[in-house]
Amino acid sequence: MIRLAPMTEQDRRWFIEWAIQDYAQAQVEAGAWRAEDAMHLSKETFESLLPQGLNTPNQHMCAIVDEVLDRPVGYLWYGERDREGTRYAALYEFVILEKYRRRGYGTQALLALEKQAKGMDLSAIVLHVFGHNAPARALYTKLGYTERNITMVKRIE
Repeated sequence: MIRLAPMTEQDRRWFIEWAIQDYAQAQVEAGAWRAEDAMHLSKETFESLLPQGLNTPNQHMCAIVDEVLDRPVGYLWYGERDREGTRYAALYEFVILEKYRRRGYGTQALLALEKQAKGMDLSAIVLHVFGHNAPARALYTKLGYTERNITMVKRIE
């Protein structure tokens, strides 16, 4: 069983560094950014979402803690958003650490997030997943997430 707990400062530093790198790499892999621009663009994206750093209001950075192991097995970051009077959770980053994957932690974490969001009177969880991330897409589909829009590309050589 897991619980979502606020990240420690050490976890937050590691997580932000990892997330910026991961997002840059994913954008390059998706063909959206050039490799030489990716880190700069990723940092800009994170700065725009966290203008006050980790003290930005309505941002929640959580450790996914295995209650038996009493240690984090992953991390997630979501923000409270409001569009046209509808409040929802925007899941920005979500990772299960490599050595803990394929053990059900991802499912448990997303179900815990649902419970937390419902308790905050948020009406939905919205996320972006890269098309090349088949394991994440399968997990989200299994838990009832539906595709809202799809962007496709065909490279012309």
